[in-house]
Amino acid sequence: MEKLEYYLGPPFKLFGTSVSFDDADIVAYGIPLDSTTTFKKGCSRGPNAIREASLEIETFISDRSIDVLDVNSICDIGDIWIPKGDVTQALDTITKVTSIILNAGKLPIALGGEHLISLGCVRAFDDISLVVFDAHADLRDEYMGDKYSHATWLYHAMSVIKPENILVVGVRSLSKEEHKLAEEKDITMLFMHDILNDMDDTLALLREKTSGKRVYLSFDVDAYDTSYVPATGTPEPGGLTIHQAAEFLRNINGEIVGVDITETARDPEMITPTTAAKTIVEILGLFA
Repeated sequence: MEKLEYYLGPPFKLFGTSVSFDDADIVAYGIPLDSTTTFKKGCSRGPNAIREASLEIETFISDRSIDVLDVNSICDIGDIWIPKGDVTQALDTITKVTSIILNAGKLPIALGGEHLISLGCVRAFDDISLVVFDAHADLRDEYMGDKYSHATWLYHAMSVIKPENILVVGVRSLSKEEHKLAEEKDITMLFMHDILNDMDDTLALLREKTSGKRVYLSFDVDAYDTSYVPATGTPEPGGLTIHQAAEFLRNINGEIVGVDITETARDPEMITPTTAAKTIVEILGLFA
């Protein structure tokens, strides 16, 4: 039986936090955009699904002996309003909200929503490196007639982030053209076959590429194997385990200045949003 509160707006708060905006170090906000998803719809319900799942999991990380709510002060401001039918305006709104949070001296964590939201988020930053967890390259200049899409956002992010400062973890699905572009632009792709062949080498490369950098972290949950995220918009078999993802997160060697987690939808067993919420716990552990 689904909870009635799920349908009554944004009653859930991430991990049940009640910190005020002024007192928070971290500000979470939902971005319920699901305009260009081309396979499985539903990620507009992702932000509230993540919040609901977050109420049911522990925030203590046993191998580090920390509770992430003891070391982070989090305000969840709810979902932002996304204009319907105008992706360009939606991106502008996302950038404005992210900029307001940054200008207030807070670290933003965006809950998606399709992966296109990341383009609006990164446009609010200057001089950053980008670490992306994703099964897909998202380097098409257009997709199915759309310039701005979940499959094109990283291509357009190159207008504000130097390609050599972009690293993608967990790739296992891309076109020949995307592969060629990544090589030409010197984008670092950590493919799943590389990770499986030599985990230590790929972790070392991540540490090297992020050392001393200001890092924006974008986590598309389809980076995980489909068993962890059955409701994600574009599932892809053969992905990361949650333990592998945690290892990569813990080896980011720079200052994380912003985060988004995308492509979460609500499945009946709540597997996908629970995986997303657990990932956020691991990310929050990085700020300890």
